Amino acid sequence: MSALRMALVVACALGVCVACRGIGPDRAHTLEADVPTWHFADVAEEGDARRRASNRLVDEALSDELADTPRAVERIRRALQVDPTNPWAYLALAREQVSRGEYPAAWAALDQAEARILAEGEIPPGVQAHLSGLRGRVLVAQDNSAAAFPLLAEAARLAPAAWDDQHLNAAELR
Repeated sequence: MSALRMALVVACALGVCVACRGIGPDRAHTLEADVPTWHFADVAEEGDARRRASNRLVDEALSDELADTPRAVERIRRALQVDPTNPWAYLALAREQVSRGEYPAAWAALDQAEARILAEGEIPPGVQAHLSGLRGRVLVAQDNSAAAFPLLAEAARLAPAAWDDQHLNAAELR
């Protein structure tokens, strides 16, 4: 399925979901304001010295000049050497791998991110949006749009500013 066709399917389905939830045009424009946003910067300075050092490498990887390059992946892998328990490094790695078409590896990184986030507490809705959206992107690439659609719809509902185009760029994660 082409990206344009998939975008149209998701847009139509989201419109139906909004209508079914009783959110009319007068409320639809405020929907995004009601959704908490999440960015890597929200957690970049948290944790012990090892986690913060790892997060600095992740932040560098997500920077404009490195994003979507082999050097970004190299920085993220270094971040995981510094702190192998860093869920945000796994999330950033999954984003990079999806953008590079490395779908099985991205799925594995998403599993690691989710498990490590859960080990530290609950998954914030904005983080869940990224996990779901990235999984949806993997499934679209694997021609499994039936399984991808609910995940992409959830991502767009939880983080419309980041997932309205069904793609998570580095700046949206950072």
